[in-house]
Amino acid sequence: MVRLRHARRRPMAGPHAGVRPAWAGIVGAREGARHRAWLVGAACRPRSRRPMKILQVCHHFLPRHRAGVEVYTDGVARALQGRGHEVTVLTTDDDGTRRPWSLRREEQDGLPVISIAHPRIARSPDDSLGRQEVNDAFARALDETQPDVVHFQHLMYIGLDAPALVRARGVRSVMTLHEYWLLCARGGQMRRTDGVVCEQAEAGTCARCLQDFRFGRTPGEARIAGACSWVRRLTGWDPFPSLKRVKERRQAQNPHTDIALRHNHGEGMLEWLSCRTDRVRALWNAVDRFLCPSRFLMETFVRDGWPVDRMSWSPYGIPMIASESPLSPPPLARLRIGFIGTITPAKGTDVVARAHALLPRGKATLSIWGSGASSPAYAAGVRAALVPGEAEFAGAFAAGRAADALAGLDVLVVPSTWYENAPLVISEAFRNGVPVVASRLGGMAEMVTDGVDGYLFEPGSAEDLARVLLTLVEDREALARLRSGITSPRTVDDDAGSLEALYRELAGAPA
Repeated sequence: MVRLRHARRRPMAGPHAGVRPAWAGIVGAREGARHRAWLVGAACRPRSRRPMKILQVCHHFLPRHRAGVEVYTDGVARALQGRGHEVTVLTTDDDGTRRPWSLRREEQDGLPVISIAHPRIARSPDDSLGRQEVNDAFARALDETQPDVVHFQHLMYIGLDAPALVRARGVRSVMTLHEYWLLCARGGQMRRTDGVVCEQAEAGTCARCLQDFRFGRTPGEARIAGACSWVRRLTGWDPFPSLKRVKERRQAQNPHTDIALRHNHGEGMLEWLSCRTDRVRALWNAVDRFLCPSRFLMETFVRDGWPVDRMSWSPYGIPMIASESPLSPPPLARLRIGFIGTITPAKGTDVVARAHALLPRGKATLSIWGSGASSPAYAAGVRAALVPGEAEFAGAFAAGRAADALAGLDVLVVPSTWYENAPLVISEAFRNGVPVVASRLGGMAEMVTDGVDGYLFEPGSAEDLARVLLTLVEDREALARLRSGITSPRTVDDDAGSLEALYRELAGAPA
């Protein structure tokens, strides 16, 4: 079970309903009212006829990477296109067949995409914060696109210098804080290797956590990845997941091998963390507005000292994509449970697999949708835990087709063991009328109202999740009550309307 420090819980329905959330004390009533007024009013303001040039910047992008940030960036970019604007996505690509730091221009179903060839080599922790080669490539992309406004979705691989480069050109910028990478150097998950979830970044604890962390590939690994890129390009088959699975198996057999392969950062880690914090805080003067998809995330950043006057709560909008088949009614015999997401330890896929195995046989099925390519050994362990004949790996699906997977489910489980911000898959489930059972943690506990549109359970506890699911197995009317309690989430067009108004407000102000 995941051990938590002071985990915040969303007030339950019933006697605890209406309890003042923790974030309100930090953000303040006046600021909260300002954020709500901007959010509602922006989408209602009339559009100007002059289209804007908008650059959306994201560390990864479709079709190779299909996590939440990439899917959101694609959706909002296309919605802004639909409102008449000239939108380009700038991203990075580790395709080893390309010349490092070169730019590639292509269109993905009508959306212009520029990618910087990035080999992901980290000679030192400093390389995780940015490289001059990336800065030069980013500057060339700015020269080419000449944006009126730049929206940073993620700075990983792009580097912390990018907002200042934009500001130096007199261009305004916005940044959406999708997770905690700017607070946590260990991938932004605020989660240690032993499973402890950190409430706040603390220098001494972070330094110990990062002593053997890998900030990137070694030159030898980059050469292997490049060879895999050539194989993928020439044959269509990607050998990288298989090689990674072999490596993980060897490391599991000999843990010392893993340490030997990692960078040992020694005594300088505290000094480096101080430098990293200074560079991150320099963003405060380079970015005009920070958008927070959840109040929990906003509270976390404000508690770390971020400027509340530049932060706004802005929940995600999701595309209005209907399933190709209508949502089917609940079956009489079996509860259809589903998981949708990347199959990794932080997503807690093993938790739902183990919980399903604890349910009475013949009473529930489990479908796991997603890719395990990033953690093949872990995915193999999850597969081994599935109940034969009653649980399946359903595989990945095309971007934007979550509705088809949801159409065959009665309930979606989101068992993440880290402070998720505002998982898009929860909004997609609600959009399709599917209740959600989620970890009582972070933004998940903010999105799901316990007993109204879903249930919450203790993070990492297969036993507690099984208890909640058994309630739905034994009381099918409870499922109907949860469905009736679902409120339709914000649409991506609403989101794009608010962003459009914000972009115009910023672009019209003196730089």
